[in-house]
Amino acid sequence: DVQVVRGNTYIMTEGLYSKAMALAWAFPLRGEGFPNTENDLTQTDGFWANNVAFRRETFEALGGFPNLPSFRGQCVALTQNLKEQGVDIFLQQRSPVAHPAPSARYFVNRALCKGHDQVINHDLTVRRLRGKSPAHSLVTSSNFVTFSAWNLYGLGRALTRVARYHRDVRLGPIGAVAAAGIAASYFILRFAGAVITTVRPDFVRRYFPI
Repeated sequence: DVQVVRGNTYIMTEGLYSKAMALAWAFPLRGEGFPNTENDLTQTDGFWANNVAFRRETFEALGGFPNLPSFRGQCVALTQNLKEQGVDIFLQQRSPVAHPAPSARYFVNRALCKGHDQVINHDLTVRRLRGKSPAHSLVTSSNFVTFSAWNLYGLGRALTRVARYHRDVRLGPIGAVAAAGIAASYFILRFAGAVITTVRPDFVRRYFPI
């Protein structure tokens, strides 16, 4: 009955910058949130393309990863398709992948491209978030609120994780403040990417592609 399985992808924590990204970027900390059960395979709600396995017939029946006009978002779109087809996604706790922290250049480009994708994939994101919670409903109410609140929500979540888990990656109070600053920089750039793309749709794609 298991058709899709993802593993545990996490950022390596080898310095202040990588620890900040481990706390504030896309992936959970290694082992974070895993239920303490004897069963290594548990149901989850999404995956990353760097650590996932599909049954061939399932992947081919869905047409593989969708072709989107954005840099990222294909995993989200395919996850939505899986859910609509009633296909569950499972997590294998014993399949870890250590992901390096992004380089400084990729940090900037990735943030701007994420903002670009918020504009390009607006309808897909609204479809995914609608009805999840009052906070998510708020961010889908209008374009202006969307591009502001998505990033404020993401920043708030990142800062909460820094405050809650900084000791788990061996950061003291000063390191936690620095990590919060790195996280804030990312979301400021992400918002800038959305604003720039709204005004000039091809700018980020031309000058800051990933």
